[in-house]
Amino acid sequence: MSGLAGHHVVMGLWGSLRHDARVVRAAATLAGAGARVTVVGASWHEDERGRWRHPAGFDCVTVPRPKPWSLMNARPGYWAVALRVLRLLPAIGRFWWALRRLRGDVYHAHDIQALPWTWLACRRRPLIYDAHEIATDGTAFTRVGRFVAWLEKRL
Repeated sequence: MSGLAGHHVVMGLWGSLRHDARVVRAAATLAGAGARVTVVGASWHEDERGRWRHPAGFDCVTVPRPKPWSLMNARPGYWAVALRVLRLLPAIGRFWWALRRLRGDVYHAHDIQALPWTWLACRRRPLIYDAHEIATDGTAFTRVGRFVAWLEKRL
């Protein structure tokens, strides 16, 4: 990893660093190898929002987003789903813009939710997609499993 000195790695995480130790480990490892690392997250925790320096030696930019649907009183139906998606649009825009303006040498999407926006921001720079726990069968992604599989293959 000695070839990382002077390179800027931009990581996209559609969530909180507070809940994702693997992202912290990856960012700290790259920073320890000499890369400049910035993790862009999207969190509903107010104390994480803004720009800050992680104790492990990398920079963080966290944009606000609504709470995940599972934490809210969800109502079934197409209109409810459409309203939830509309609620996310401002957060998606902030997330994409935060990724885009960093101008990294390498981009790293840590989950399927971050992949499209990180891909749009990377400007044909190398993009790494690394979602360890994603499964399209038997999980919350069952209904959208085909779309997730298609997206993973295309991007």
